[in-house]
Amino acid sequence: MSFDLSFWHEDQPITLDQARHIYTRLCDDDSTVVTAHPNVALFLAELTRHYPAIDDVPEDKLDDSPWSCAFSVTSGSAIVCMTWPAGTKLASFVIQLAMQHDLVCYDPQQDAVHSPASLS
Repeated sequence: MSFDLSFWHEDQPITLDQARHIYTRLCDDDSTVVTAHPNVALFLAELTRHYPAIDDVPEDKLDDSPWSCAFSVTSGSAIVCMTWPAGTKLASFVIQLAMQHDLVCYDPQQDAVHSPASLS
């Protein structure tokens, strides 16, 4: 079981139903529901400075990685999957980091959308 979070940029406030729909489409490999935005790459660069992407973790250190698989990334979105124990501990940090990068976060575990202050 993994703890998943999805991130993308929005120019307008977004509802929970809209966020859920975007997440579902992204999970189906449909990136047409988001627009390319440089903040996605900036967010991932900062996130991986704290916690290297699973592909960059030496095999003998994989058990120490919070990631359960490689990130699903497009030019306009990212889905990160954490192990369940890591996700419950790191979710607030990852969400706050996304907010700093002006990204929306959808949390399917809580069925909740987190929006940056710029969309308030």
